[in-house]
Amino acid sequence: MSAAWTYTTLKTAIVATTEEQGAEFEAQLDTSIGLGETRVIKDLDLELWDTITAGTFGNTATAADRLVTRAADVLAVRSFHYINADGERVLLEPRSYEFCVDYWPKFTTTSATPKYFTAYSETQWMVVGTPAGGLSYEIRAIVRPAGLSDSVATTWLGTNVPDLLLWAC
Repeated sequence: MSAAWTYTTLKTAIVATTEEQGAEFEAQLDTSIGLGETRVIKDLDLELWDTITAGTFGNTATAADRLVTRAADVLAVRSFHYINADGERVLLEPRSYEFCVDYWPKFTTTSATPKYFTAYSETQWMVVGTPAGGLSYEIRAIVRPAGLSDSVATTWLGTNVPDLLLWAC
């Protein structure tokens, strides 16, 4: 196994491996490291970085209640459930935005049993049919851990998969 990377040693290794020393290249190293870390986290697909977020749909059964806020550090959703009246978790199926709009074209005050979800924006998911107000949900997602930086010298990736991290960067 390769030696573990710290923020400083990884930057040095990237420069040495690419044989680039220009100021413009070095100015982009933090971006390259961040993108490399994100790629490795997604590709490894380990549950190590999963988190569960619980919430409740709005209380009015309006069109806005179909939208759920997405945390900024979420890389991918593993599962999205709502909790039915019997306390059972019911899986929502991921679909495209177009499918969801076609399935539930009228965002009215009429609520329905939720069936699907999709990315609505960079900060929100959309659930269709429009869930009844007060209905609970749980989202299990992969979140981006703190990455290597001036203030974070070591990370799990740098310690456990240093060779993969270097090549991803």
